[in-house]
Formats: sequence, structure tokens, C-alpha cells
Amino acid sequence: MKLMRILSVAALSLSLLAGPLHAESAKLNASLKFLRHVRAAGLAKDDARRPALAAAQADRITVTAKFDHVLSAAEIAAFERQGADFFRVDGAVAHTGSVYAVNVPWDAIDAVAARGDVLKIDAAWRPAVFPVLDVSAHEIEADSAWRRLDPLGLPNGIADPNEALAYFDGYIYDPANVWGTGYPSNSGNGYQTYWDWLYNDVNHNWKRDYGPAAGYTESTPSFGEQAFVAIDADGNGILDLGEKIVALKTSKIRATMTTGAVERLRGVDLIQSEADVNGHGTAVAGILAGGTVGRHIFTGIAPDAEILMGYYFSGNPISALIPWARSRGSDVMLYEFGGFVWDYLDGSSLDEELITAMNDTVIQVTPSGNLARGRKHAIATAAASNSVVLQITAPIVGGTSIMSLWSTTLWRTSLSDLTFQLKSPKGGMITLTGGDAFVNGYYVWSDASTSPRGTCAMNVYIDYNTNPSLTGTWELHVLNASGAPVEVISNVADDVTSWADGAEFLNYYSNDRNVTWPATADGAFVNGSYSTRGFEGYGGGGGGSIPVGQISTFSGRGTRIDGRHLLDIVSPGNYDVYSLMSSQNGSGYGLGGYRQFSGTSAAGPHVAAACALVQQAFPIATMEDVAVLITANAATDGFTGSVYNDTWGWGKLRILHAVGVPTGIDDIARGAKPPRFLLDQNYPNPFNPTTWIPFYLPSDGLVSVKIYNVGGGLVKTLREIRMSEGAHSVRWNGNDREGRSVSSGIYFCVLKFGNETQTRKLVLLR
Repeated sequence: MKLMRILSVAALSLSLLAGPLHAESAKLNASLKFLRHVRAAGLAKDDARRPALAAAQADRITVTAKFDHVLSAAEIAAFERQGADFFRVDGAVAHTGSVYAVNVPWDAIDAVAARGDVLKIDAAWRPAVFPVLDVSAHEIEADSAWRRLDPLGLPNGIADPNEALAYFDGYIYDPANVWGTGYPSNSGNGYQTYWDWLYNDVNHNWKRDYGPAAGYTESTPSFGEQAFVAIDADGNGILDLGEKIVALKTSKIRATMTTGAVERLRGVDLIQSEADVNGHGTAVAGILAGGTVGRHIFTGIAPDAEILMGYYFSGNPISALIPWARSRGSDVMLYEFGGFVWDYLDGSSLDEELITAMNDTVIQVTPSGNLARGRKHAIATAAASNSVVLQITAPIVGGTSIMSLWSTTLWRTSLSDLTFQLKSPKGGMITLTGGDAFVNGYYVWSDASTSPRGTCAMNVYIDYNTNPSLTGTWELHVLNASGAPVEVISNVADDVTSWADGAEFLNYYSNDRNVTWPATADGAFVNGSYSTRGFEGYGGGGGGSIPVGQISTFSGRGTRIDGRHLLDIVSPGNYDVYSLMSSQNGSGYGLGGYRQFSGTSAAGPHVAAACALVQQAFPIATMEDVAVLITANAATDGFTGSVYNDTWGWGKLRILHAVGVPTGIDDIARGAKPPRFLLDQNYPNPFNPTTWIPFYLPSDGLVSVKIYNVGGGLVKTLREIRMSEGAHSVRWNGNDREGRSVSSGIYFCVLKFGNETQTRKLVLLR
């Protein structure tokens, strides 16, 4: 996010001299102080290279405000009469305790900050926040933890006159060529039941029409030309004569919160939700709940889950999204973004406070970030009465010059211990004393402050101003006036790149203690990423690839700046996870595609979905119970070493033990025993009204799972389908073939696989 171009240094100086004094700056975070300053100084002007200061140009600013009490209806009304605009959910003001999301007129910011009952105001705008960029269900045992019945309805079996069945190709954006050669791979090879998607091509134009632009409405099943799932009973990948197809109906997305805090609800206007032009949310949703068990090759970890999509990058602050998701019954909240500049990273921001407060009732899954991937993070020590110099390169990236740069340097002693000097690529040097400065035609803004928890920060913004760009090597000189060494942690970001490349440190760079906001909250369930294929990059294997099972190079790790341990669990998220691909991201690919997805962004939804499965298994579990069940049952190996540690947390995500699966299946899935045919004891047993029946198949093949009563009569067929090798499970809800509840008593589950049969006794207590 970038400052509007400064056209005249003289005019800027005059504006600053005329600017107001702000007595309540201590209540404002760095982002809000900066935006207020550039607005008052007249710097926020239209410039194609600085579009991100729209927050300073607008009449209002979106903030998160903390009061010393919960506001009354009269107080809220008084604020709104003065022009404030609170976020609302179902007509009620959105807040968590005494923290509110509110749009405030710029000319009222100082008056609000001066109120005695206002404790803190944070701008929702931050200068650099980024998405924290097969499905590995079997790796984490999700395929064994699916406690579900097949939700698919039955088709009517009759082809109507306007039904012309077509399909769109499940091609894969696959630079590593895991699924075949070509780019994209798996393209143009005919219809495959487990890759591709069927639809009714009503107008015979050989493309699927959908959405309001094509004349479809919220009441239209699948929001367009009817889509179908094939019931490939023999598992040969072909829709054979006599095999059924099932129509898809409602979306797994329950609601979205889009630009301007506009909610779109399923059954009302979900069809009008904004397109996923970034592509990030679609891939995350695919890992969470995409596909259908046994029907699609890429199936989400919790395919029965419903999803609430809050669009953070559309200007909705965390302080508005949390109460919205809470009001819609969220069981798990997942934060798919991270930042590392202009925050103290010690849990003291209002957003971190909110996440901590919510974690008691709704588990907060926060990926640790990807800051270990590049050299944007440095740790250095300024010796007593000495200095240390951090060198920062600002190169040309793919033909694009860096025009804006942000940095934050943190330390834990006293604000007065350190002073800072900045040396430009042209050789000029200035001392950073706060506010505006100029060096060799570059514009610099700085601000030094201390958090409520004693973390000191020097925040710096550099703009190209009258220069062509920031290209070259910058030096940040840290001068220690104290009589003891002072360690500094410094991060840098720019307007061109995200987690790596671009502006980076040339010295003192480190991959330790680099977990990013908001995973630095006191109360959060923090996850890192490890590799399941061994890819070091999108190109796949070879040339320095990391071992399968090793921590991802980019995965955030280490303690917080104050020494607090952060990592809880690590899950698959390397350059080897495959998920759904948005057709709206400008790539030119059509509907139905998949993509290679990576980062702790890919690891996060694995953990969030696992939390949902544990809550499904134990509905009365507290959030602490969920966290304990998952961390206590994590896997350890030669890569993780002894746990707990600050790289792996408690180890690798595994779900079977966490949801109470008997150990026979678990041991086989973990590789502790050779693969064999096994029907394990149902859980729970006795049960009422639902029980889970786990089993393991040593190879692919046809399987039947049936329930019989003590007289040998068939009660219900739970499965009769071809299944893949590995751990599986089915759920019986105590009903017979007609859907009627059966009486208390003893029943038998009979599993047949090839020529083998195993039986288990089940006890139902009504």
C-alpha cells in the first residue's frame, strides 16, 4: 500500500507547518497515525503507482475502536448523529465486548480519540497484508475420520427433452506435472467421473451457463445449468450404462460478507456474491469442504461442512467479521492472511485481542505465515554503546521497480535505548526522529512507539518521491546508547512482492521467530506447514527438493518477540497440495479446474477442517478440549524430533485418535502394522443414536457394509461400492432401510471385501 506521489516538496512543507497537533496519538496505531498525517498534509492524491491510500482520500476511515465499556443504544445513536457508521449484523451493532468496527468521518477522528472512554483506535488498513499461500486427506487420516452418510439424493432416472448431458474438463494447473504432462495437465482426455463435471447443456452451446448474467436466480439448483455427480459404482472412472447421476442442489457456502459489509445469504442472494478474482478463497474452500467422498479425486477434509466466507481483502475488518461469523453459528474461524510490518507482533493489537477473546468459544485457526521463504526478516544485535547496520536491497523485480517500502524494527528494552539513521542508495543519510524527512529526493515517514506490553517499534515508510524508483541498497543504522546489548527484530515489505523477493535484507536475515500477525495473538490455534511430496517449489522434484515429511522452507516458526510459544500443530501445505481453481482469476482457464496450492494458506484449512471433525465427534467439547485432542494426538517422527518445539509445535496433524478411532485402524494407517483387511470396533459402543464403524482395506476393491439384527435379518446396507486402499469409515444412525429408528438391542456389522468377511457386534441403547 503506497503513498500518493509528492509533487512538490515546498508545498508539502507548507502543509505540514499548517497541520494540526494531535494530543491523542498514543491511542492510534501506526497505520492510523500515518493515514491521518498524509491526509492532513494533502499527500493523498491520485497516482497510478500509489492506489492504496484510498483510505486517506475517502471521507471516512474504517477503524476498530475499544471503549472502556459496552456502549448503550443511546451512546451509539449519539455517535451516529455525528456521522459514525457502526457495522451491523441482522440490524444489531456488531461488537465483541467493548470492541467495535466503525466507519468514522476523518474530521471526527481526533474528537473520538480525545474521549476519555476511548482506550484505543486501530485502522483496519495495514500497509502490507498478504494471503498466506490428492488433497492430503489420507496423509492426515481425514478419509478415516469422515463420519457421514452419502448425502446424495436419487435422480428421477428420466431424461427430459431439454436435457443434453455435457461436461467441463477437470484440467489441472500443475507446474510440477504430478498428474501428467502438458500445461495444464489432465486436459482434453475425455470424461472421467472422478475428475470432470457433468452438466445439462440446455442451449447446446458447449459451455456451462450460470449466474445472474445468464438469467439464473438464487432458486436455480447449482446457480446455472444443472450440474451432476456421477455414481461410478465400479470405480472404473467411466459412466457406464446403468450407473446413476445425482443432481447437485445447494451451495456449501452458507453466506458471504462482501465489500461494504454486504452480506449474501444462501437461499436469498448468495448468487450475487463477488467473484473470486484472486483465486485464493476457492482453493481454501476446496481443501475445507470441496467435492464428495468417494466421487471426486480431490475431496475436502470436512466435506459435510458449511462455509462462511468473510472477504477481508474487500475492506471488512476483523472486528466486523468476527461478530458476523459468530452470529451465523461458526464453529471454527480460519484467518487466511498475514502481516509483518507496522505491528508490534506481541498480541497487543485490537485484532489480536479479539481473536484471543473469541478462542474460548470458537477455535481460531491462524496460519503462522510464510516469512521464512525469503529474506524479509532479520535478527541482529547492537552491542552496548555501539551500532549495527541492516542492509536492504530494493531490486527491479521482473521488470517492475519498487516505489514504496515499509519496515518495522522491534526490540524489548527501552524506547530511548535506540536511535535510527537511514542511508539512501545515493549516499545521503538522515536521522529518523518521527514524522517527515527527505534524503536525496526520497520521502521518508517514521514513527517510534511502545506497545502496552513493552515492545518498542520503529516504523518507517519510504517513497520514491522525485526519483524514478527506490532501486538500490538502503542501510538502516541502529545505534545503541545503552550499556547493554540490544537485540532487534526487523521486517521489510514493498509494493511489488509479498513473502519473498523484492525488498530483502542482505545481512542478518533469519528464519527464526518469524510468525506473523494475527497468529501472534495470545489465544489462537497456530499452524505451520510441512511437505507431503518433497517439492521445494512449484516446479516439483529435483534440484534441492526437501525430503517428504520435512518442514516447509517457508513455514513460520519460533517464539513471539516476548518469548511466548506460538506453534500448535503442523499440517500439509507445501508446494504439493491440489485443490479447486477459480475460473474468475484472470488466468483464462474455464470452469471445473484444479490447481497446485501452497503456503500456510494450504495448511490452515486442513487444521480448520480437522477441528470441525473433532467437534462433530464430540459435540459438547470445549475449544480447549478440541485443541488438546488435536495436539495430544499429533504424529511425531524423525523430522519433528521431540515435541514440544517451536518449529513443529506438538507435531503433524493426525485426526483418527483425535476423534476416538480404535487403535487397530490407526496403527495400520500410521504404518505401525502391515496393511491388512480389518473391521475395527465401532465407536462409541454402546451408542445412541449414532455410531462410527472404521475399517481398513489392503487394496482397492468392491466393499459391502451391512447391518443385521440378532435373527440374521438385514437391517440396512450402509455401503456397497468400490473403494480405494486405506482407512475408511461409515456411520450408522440407528435407522433401518425405510429410515425408521430401530429398537435397542444387539446388532451385527458385516464387512465383505473380496472373499473375506469380518463381523463386529454393536449395542444400541435407546
